[in-house]
Amino acid sequence: MKKIIRISNKTKKVKNWSLLIILFVASIIFSSQIFALGVSPGKIIFVNTTRNGYAEERLLISTISEKNVFLDYETSDIDWLEINFENIVINRQNPTNAKLILRIPSDAKNGLYKTKILLKGTPESSQTLEKSSAISSAVTIDISINIIGEEIVSCLVGGVNLLDVEENFPIEISYSIKNTGNVKLRPKTEIIIYDQQEENAVMQTDFYSDEVLPTTNIHGFKIIDNNHSTGQYWVKIKIPMCGYTDTKTFEVVKKGSIIDKGELLRINTFEVVDTGDITPISAVFKNTGTRIVSAKFVGKILKDGKIVQLIETDTIDVFPGSVDMLETYFQPLMAGRYEVQGRVIYNNKLSYEKESVVEVKSVIVSKKSINTNHLFLSGIMLIVIFLLLLIIRKKKRLSLRKKKKHR
Repeated sequence: MKKIIRISNKTKKVKNWSLLIILFVASIIFSSQIFALGVSPGKIIFVNTTRNGYAEERLLISTISEKNVFLDYETSDIDWLEINFENIVINRQNPTNAKLILRIPSDAKNGLYKTKILLKGTPESSQTLEKSSAISSAVTIDISINIIGEEIVSCLVGGVNLLDVEENFPIEISYSIKNTGNVKLRPKTEIIIYDQQEENAVMQTDFYSDEVLPTTNIHGFKIIDNNHSTGQYWVKIKIPMCGYTDTKTFEVVKKGSIIDKGELLRINTFEVVDTGDITPISAVFKNTGTRIVSAKFVGKILKDGKIVQLIETDTIDVFPGSVDMLETYFQPLMAGRYEVQGRVIYNNKLSYEKESVVEVKSVIVSKKSINTNHLFLSGIMLIVIFLLLLIIRKKKRLSLRKKKKHR
């Protein structure tokens, strides 16, 4: 006669409780490692693109993590896309901009394509200051690409300006052009300079802008020789490809009448950072003069009165009245109080010196610390083994009771 072994309700409850405990503990362990990663926009549509074409879109990437997060990405079924990060390391105080670039091959077929990019973030290990083996966070960017067979030539012009100039100094023309079509452009600019009465042309010239890729915007300026006498002049500007026509005026003045002026407003840094953090240093500079200046920030970082690093930014062109950021980075490896001091050099002139202070805290790592993944997995295994032992012990008790009853 076959024996039928019945599992009591108590045994079932033990199993159910053990499963719930395992799930609960696992959720706590893994949720402690997960962090949010954000991207804007999360959905991108490229319209009216063409074979062998180009397009780009700006992204803003952020995280709520206080510690550094390393960025990476994966494409899916279409390999025409890439992301260029301005910084591959971010944290809550330091989001980053990135550029999503689309390069369509010459053999692509017309039609609508839908794909995704997986943007990934991996937290920094406090021991190595490199990528840890902890769980990564990820966010998906949905992308639609509409490829058409027609080439569209279209552009917009803005910000065309001429500044007053001293005798024998070159004329500076600044401009911006946005490519609103789907092919590369190099628009031609035609210039005619007239006398004060706007009757006689005293100069005529033209030039081509730098190449403007589809969906992008360029800012540039052109330098033109000036051999005109003092006085007022009128300029007719045409950019036929973009359908742009305008009239501007400028004045040639006596030498020494125009003085370059600029002001270093402040040096932006974080007040408190941890050792090993990549720390941005931004010199905020304003061009208070009447012509374009080429500016860069040069300075030094001191600790306990001693120079620990010399810093220098790239040179950028700052337009009159504009405020621009001259940026560089610093990674302190020791705790303490650091002073950032520096000046802006603009058109061979120096600004007043400014300074900023950064307090660097030491990141304490216990000697007993173990790789987090191994620790968590070991904890889960111990809990599982403990619960299994309880279940086995319960089964043995039930079996012994049944044997005693049969006797």
